[in-house]
Amino acid sequence: MIFSTCFTNKKIWLIFLFCGFLILYFGLSSMNPSLMALANPDNEAKVTHHTLRINDQEINYLATVGFVPIIDQKTQTEQARIFYIAYNRQGIANLEKRSITFAFNGGPGASSMMLHLGAFGPRVVEKSKDGTRLIPPPFRLVDNPNTLLDITDLVFIDPIGTGFSRMIGGADPTQYWGVSEDIRCIAQFIQTYLNQNGRSTSPVIISGESYGGVRGSGLAKALQDIGVYPSGLIFISPVFDLGTIQWSSLDDRALALTIPTYAAAAWYHKKIHPNYQGDLDSVLQEVRAWIENEYLKA
Repeated sequence: MIFSTCFTNKKIWLIFLFCGFLILYFGLSSMNPSLMALANPDNEAKVTHHTLRINDQEINYLATVGFVPIIDQKTQTEQARIFYIAYNRQGIANLEKRSITFAFNGGPGASSMMLHLGAFGPRVVEKSKDGTRLIPPPFRLVDNPNTLLDITDLVFIDPIGTGFSRMIGGADPTQYWGVSEDIRCIAQFIQTYLNQNGRSTSPVIISGESYGGVRGSGLAKALQDIGVYPSGLIFISPVFDLGTIQWSSLDDRALALTIPTYAAAAWYHKKIHPNYQGDLDSVLQEVRAWIENEYLKA
């Protein structure tokens, strides 16, 4: 179930969120010139060369940080700049067949830090071997054996108002901070990035976490409207309907969707009624049937 997956991973994501905050806070407070330069959108993209070893395979790649301008279609003026971090594997003979994955977290209001430093990036925040907790400080970045860079290039997007992405001058926030507005803005970013980097013919993958399910679903159509045709969607603990995760007296679907999780936990700890201590799948099937046929109709 989507709901169960969201709550199973929530603690882990919160850990990475906190860790990312510490990294940014102490990095900025130390006034590191190279880091502070990223906050200045007038700078050109910065590129560095790196090597990563995955499964005894050496991967050479470029890391790029930069901004993509967001242009108002009516006035043809720059209204905002979206910050991104991209990783491109080197030595690829045919880039037309090399996919490029655009990744973002949710919120709305979250940067892409969690997917970047906690899941897909070539380097991630060090954590325990089972992946459930961070190593005690000082925190450090380590090579990520589970990065997707061996099979796809990666672009991590910070939506406007997150990370270093900002509106410019007197730009109207209502043009960017709404469901459809956010989708339109990210679609423009993807189209511009592909054109600027000569990747307009590469397969495009959209990857979103949490609210990224809403954004990614909308992008599937919005991108096609401007001539970009996604080849795939990757959703991580996604939300497609906020009513399924918000506990409210006005909508009890979120409450209903937690019941199978409670039942499974009770089964595991042998706290469930003896009649239901058999096969877990059968128990959950009966629980879901009760929710659909009785609870939600009451």
